[in-house]
Amino acid sequence: MVVDICCFVKDSIANLDMSGDKAPLVAWKQNCNVMLCALKWLGLLCKSRLAKLVLLLTGRVVLLADVALAYLDMHFADDLKPHDVQGGPVLFLPQLLNVLTVQFLHMKPVPPECAREMQATLASYLLLSGLAEKLRDLFGRAEIRGLKFFDGASPLPVLLLRAMCFLETLVSAYRMQEAMHEQVLDIFRSTELFGVVGILVSILLSEGRREKGAKLPQTVVSLCMQALRILNTIAGIDLGTLQKTLGAGQQQEFYHLLVSLLDYCTGRLPASLTKPGAGQAEESDLLHETVVLLGFYCLEEPRNQTILCYGEGQALLARLANLPLHYFMDERGKAILFPTILASCFKSEQNLEVLRTEMNLSLVRNFLAAQMEGDEVSADGLPALACRFPRTLWQDALGFFGEPAPEVPAV
Repeated sequence: MVVDICCFVKDSIANLDMSGDKAPLVAWKQNCNVMLCALKWLGLLCKSRLAKLVLLLTGRVVLLADVALAYLDMHFADDLKPHDVQGGPVLFLPQLLNVLTVQFLHMKPVPPECAREMQATLASYLLLSGLAEKLRDLFGRAEIRGLKFFDGASPLPVLLLRAMCFLETLVSAYRMQEAMHEQVLDIFRSTELFGVVGILVSILLSEGRREKGAKLPQTVVSLCMQALRILNTIAGIDLGTLQKTLGAGQQQEFYHLLVSLLDYCTGRLPASLTKPGAGQAEESDLLHETVVLLGFYCLEEPRNQTILCYGEGQALLARLANLPLHYFMDERGKAILFPTILASCFKSEQNLEVLRTEMNLSLVRNFLAAQMEGDEVSADGLPALACRFPRTLWQDALGFFGEPAPEVPAV
């Protein structure tokens, strides 16, 4: 019933003529209030696992996705909403996307087999329904204002964050199915991975950015985290799509994004710490995702490996070799960093020579040898080494990262 109310309110608002001086503002506000109340009630209802299963198996989620599409169109079209009136899509779109994200795609405990198959099918449908393109447009509009979006009490940052969380959940749900669809990969390519790199660059490198070392707003940190998880998940779905989309035309933009994220995170994490403190968990997690993404980007792609020695000043590879100590001492830290070092330097003589001047290569060899000798187990939920650096490359990599052959003196 509540889903039907959402659909009815959507149609009612769409039928209102908001152009001109006689726009029915009272009807507009009443419909918006009804929508907000309906979404709040729906959020409470979906705390029940049975209710979530019913909504999923009866296809009601599809109706909510259609409502989200209609309100995104309304958000973009000025003639569909009154001017100088607070409220409307910018307020209830975040709630609607949050309901889709938390209540339907994150279902704990694990749903029955039929429901899991339905979730995978639903994820494919939502990716192909037009929502991906609409959210890409939303991020594109936000690029114009950059970090200024997050100053003041605007509701738009919350909308951006909810949209990013929705996409991350959607891509993760899609990854769970066995068969991949070329149409979905086309969506990844045509939207340039939903435009998440562009919006992060516009926020982190905007003219109004804060002083070096200053903490970013919580919403910005969360937005960056979700964006990087989207990219890493897409790498797990189809590595070639990620590498080609972020290569060539976007390489310079991607480089500056990586430099910004690495500098910000390492600046917030004291190098002397063996492990990050409780108050630094967000920056630590963001740094982890950044390091993993760099490894995926460079894996068996020589043109992308050149980014490690790109630009002036301290190279990306030098930044990796100077990460906090726990990346070299702690097993979890090594499981994050060393696969990226392997992927970024393997078969690149230039990167290897730079790395040799920055760190002791025996650390990399010992890590790889330990993985080859023992049972490969992922650390604390991290992907296993074979997922980030294929097992077929291990033996060759062990020789590549070995000590250089001694020079034979001329006779």
